[in-house]
Amino acid sequence: MQVPGVLEAPYGHACVAFLYVVGFSELLAWDYDVASAVLEQLITLIKCSLVEYQGYLMA
Repeated sequence: MQVPGVLEAPYGHACVAFLYVVGFSELLAWDYDVASAVLEQLITLIKCSLVEYQGYLMA
């Protein structure tokens, strides 16, 4: 069903997940470059896992 004023989007089953990485703020303060690399690897891993379930990342 299309609702006026609302963008069309896929619908069906959905799962919303939030991730909190313990110690990440300390790592970020200690070494920004290392923290950025770790975050990039984590995002890549999450995206690869989502593909298996036909999911996608919304930021």
